[in-house]
Amino acid sequence: MPGEIFVTLPPYSDSIIYGRISFEDSPEIVYFPSQAQPKSIQLSNMQINGSGEAFGIILSKPKESYGGVSGSNEKNVTIGLVYNKNESGFQGNELLRLALEKSTGSECAIQIITDLINQYEETKPIDMSCMFSFVICDPGSAWILNIVGKLWAAEKIDAQFRSVSSELCVGTKIDKCSENLKEECKSLALWDGASDFSFKSIIGTEHKNESICYDKQNLDKKFTVQTMFDVLRNHNGKENTKSSHVSVLNLNGICVNWFTGTSTKESVFKPFVFTSSARISPLTKVKVGEDDTILNKLHSQRNWKMVGELLQSLEKTCVKEVDTYIAENPKALSQELDDLMKDCVEAEVKFYR
Repeated sequence: MPGEIFVTLPPYSDSIIYGRISFEDSPEIVYFPSQAQPKSIQLSNMQINGSGEAFGIILSKPKESYGGVSGSNEKNVTIGLVYNKNESGFQGNELLRLALEKSTGSECAIQIITDLINQYEETKPIDMSCMFSFVICDPGSAWILNIVGKLWAAEKIDAQFRSVSSELCVGTKIDKCSENLKEECKSLALWDGASDFSFKSIIGTEHKNESICYDKQNLDKKFTVQTMFDVLRNHNGKENTKSSHVSVLNLNGICVNWFTGTSTKESVFKPFVFTSSARISPLTKVKVGEDDTILNKLHSQRNWKMVGELLQSLEKTCVKEVDTYIAENPKALSQELDDLMKDCVEAEVKFYR
């Protein structure tokens, strides 16, 4: 179960807000500044060609993995892995990182991921052992991308909010797809050519996983980043969430990415903004030979009853200060933001020591 995602769109929220809960063990938060991509990239099951400049990216990832399960890039693209099933080719976290390194928008990311599948994946057009699902967002749009073998379908999210669980969920609303998708399915005897074409039911397997719940009675209230924090923390009472990532994707301003790096129930969201000299704390990365981050180790020893209320108060203060800065400096990325996440992480751990 890679993760579950909740997305809200304007006018329900002032901007697109993306939130993802992770269930992977040993979550790291790792920042890679813009750099030249190596000519050859070694992945878990294959080697692919690299070229040109890779954009700066920040990832939430399991330790020792090349890619991430959720992340954002300096072009304000955010991608979350929802479902991953493939033993011999690409892993979903690898596709996620490769797309973030090169994509300038959500539709560009869809193109990059599907091109990589077509170029390198050694699979039949329809292969139930090779399945992926992603949520891909930028400040202007949010998409769900489902892939089975080399066939794929993408849905542009139009609703005020959408909850996406670890399953294939693109149905009859298909806004982009692989070439001749319906004809391929008809030739493979997957579709009769007359009934409604639903990607998840015709090609995929329909799951019954729980998705993130949100009380629809709150539709008359403006959804904020703090609302997203609360939704993720209260998700169906689940206790096994390992980390969370929230991105606020402003169309006409600074985009802010928030990460916990610790279990979501009792956690603190720390902000990150892409700047030319951005830095994050080494406390969010697993050291060689270790099994967890220092942040998570200290967090696991916490006495939340003693420090939780104060930390959540500090988190709310941080949200207000970030919102105020963005309102006053809608496009100005000053040095004040360089160490934003680093300072927050290192302030948090002081409460756990």
